[in-house]
Amino acid sequence: MKATSSPVFSNQTGVNLKLENAVRRHLLTKYRKPISLQSRLVFDSVLCRLRERKDSQSRRANLILDIGCGTGDSTFLLAERNPNSMILGSDKSSMRMGKAQSRLTRSPRNNVCFLQIENADLVLLLEEYQILSDETYLLYPNPWPKAEHLTRRWHAHPIFPHLIAISSRLILRTNWKIYAEEFATSLCLATGSIVTVDNIKLTSPPLSAFERKYAESGHALYYVSWEKILAD
Repeated sequence: MKATSSPVFSNQTGVNLKLENAVRRHLLTKYRKPISLQSRLVFDSVLCRLRERKDSQSRRANLILDIGCGTGDSTFLLAERNPNSMILGSDKSSMRMGKAQSRLTRSPRNNVCFLQIENADLVLLLEEYQILSDETYLLYPNPWPKAEHLTRRWHAHPIFPHLIAISSRLILRTNWKIYAEEFATSLCLATGSIVTVDNIKLTSPPLSAFERKYAESGHALYYVSWEKILAD
């Protein structure tokens, strides 16, 4: 049966006019929300593994982040494609993480780890311990399509500069073109890089369950990728 996922509905017709001010404001101020004790305890469970992998010169930990991984479909696919990297999937939902952990118990993979944690806290903790991911994926759908909810999106949230700081490469995949355009615009403003929005042409299995559903529903899919230039 063909999927029938509805397209994104928004009262925005283009990039939010308040986006540039939000990004520039967050670049000039430090995100001061404290990291929860629970998040620190959860992160401690993988800290040793991350430190063991960390290259003291580059800060890289041979690590790929799947932020907002849901039940882990994308995490497992990334693990198959990158057998020498540690794939860290995070989600704040206990229900989704329970399903992901159950799947990992049934089909163990030594390069997959799941954390039930606030995603912003995970970003701040990685920055605190100076651990840099090789790739950071944002694959879940944007839950805030209304214009007034702009600052709840990653690219207009105070955490965005910290997300850039911990990522060697940052990848967004979505079925909402405006969301992709805003993400690219924010990266341009924050890094001075030229960042574009590209169409995804699926020639291999979809990277996430959401992407599969959107593709089967006939939605256009969009891709944004930014790469940090690291000193030798």
